Amino acid sequence: MLRSLVGSEMCIRDSVQVVARLRPFLPNETQDRCVRAEGENIGLLQQGGNEEHMFAFDRCYSEQSEQEAIYTNELAPLVSKVSEGFNATLFCYGVTGSGKTYTMSGLIDRAIAQCLALPGYAVRVSYFQILNERLQDLLSDSGEQELQVREKDGRLVIPGATDTSIDSLAMFEAVLERASSNRTTAHTNSNEASSRSHAVLKIQVESPTVTGTLNLIDLAGSEDNRVTGNSGARLVESANINRSLFNLGKVIDALNSKSSHVPYRESKLTRVLQDSLGGQAHTVMIVNLPPGVPFYHHVLNTLQFAAKSRNIVNKPATVNQTKKPELSQAEKLAAYREKKGLTPRKSMGGTPKSSRKRQPDPSSQSKKLKGSHMGFAYELGDQSQFKVLEEALAGSPTTEHTAVTGFLNSKSAMLTPQPKLQQARDRVNQAMVLESQGQPQAALEQFEAAAQIVQTQQLTRKIEATEQALQAHGLANKE
Repeated sequence: MLRSLVGSEMCIRDSVQVVARLRPFLPNETQDRCVRAEGENIGLLQQGGNEEHMFAFDRCYSEQSEQEAIYTNELAPLVSKVSEGFNATLFCYGVTGSGKTYTMSGLIDRAIAQCLALPGYAVRVSYFQILNERLQDLLSDSGEQELQVREKDGRLVIPGATDTSIDSLAMFEAVLERASSNRTTAHTNSNEASSRSHAVLKIQVESPTVTGTLNLIDLAGSEDNRVTGNSGARLVESANINRSLFNLGKVIDALNSKSSHVPYRESKLTRVLQDSLGGQAHTVMIVNLPPGVPFYHHVLNTLQFAAKSRNIVNKPATVNQTKKPELSQAEKLAAYREKKGLTPRKSMGGTPKSSRKRQPDPSSQSKKLKGSHMGFAYELGDQSQFKVLEEALAGSPTTEHTAVTGFLNSKSAMLTPQPKLQQARDRVNQAMVLESQGQPQAALEQFEAAAQIVQTQQLTRKIEATEQALQAHGLANKE
């Protein structure tokens, strides 16, 4: 999709699409207007004068806009992209009481209906809230348990989250009712049922060849506690909402300035939105605006935020377009050696899957165990240590153990969180003991478990900090 930016001489492809929706006046509000919609522009009336400042959007919706029109223009195209194997995100942004939850409520059921109508696709949903910087499962009986965001195969995942299969709107309505009852809301002076958390609905559609994910995110609104009258628990919630939205602004500023560091990890919200802002997803942001003069400064801040968001460029790419069976460590190593032009070792040859199920003799398992040392390094992408381990294969178990421990002490491994690194070490040590006892199959299982532990962890701390932690626990440079 191509569009031109105001004040820019170039067009940007696949930038974040930003649309504005103006809500009508509420019965208890005075009819003093500070903002209006005109075509694809929002006009903000300057206080104390007649001057009007115009903000350009991809599309604008006036007070008379219908939910169906917004769905047809903004969300239906995203669902089509998801069915092609892309990830997509739509989120609503604005001050508290601007109509975000109302807008989202008109989109969710329509999106589910469109997903269920896709022929040959299964549909699964998860629902979360981010409350006081804690990611919680709204579909779990133990919803207060904190979940973590991880990366796997270049995708963000949330291990342990409830994942519910649905095949009808009635089933989804039951799921939505359960989630809504678990989401935290409360009365404030600005909103009778103010959302105290950011809500994330994840819809996954899957066919035999394609998997795509649609994220629908209802952000809690920024709050001025002088207006809302928050105190106690509401004040804490408000502080966390404003902090997470501030961090969202920092991410957008970093992306616009082409910074080498984008602070996605500074809040749960920006971590969840990482793929949607500057990542591989198609993204639409709906900016919700209240019309009245009392909201002037909030509307101005929202419009300035939206203008910056339009400059963010994503690089949408399909995920799992064609599913392939996962290769074993031995097969990955064989592929690596072939790519590098190395002579394949007999123990690492392309053994047919059916033959791998046969009971192996101890000597072949011993060779495979030694090969897994190399596979372990290859899985973690440490090419220099890969060569060290390869050269150590012909040596004694002690030599191999030294090489493996050297790998675990390498900088690549140091980036693994300390508890998980120690678990991997324990597995490797146990594998060495089992091998010395003539149990190569059991040793191989322990070694593969060690590789899996480290492989699934991400870079959560700087190398220097990890080195200090290793030294403090007496684990650095051990053989």
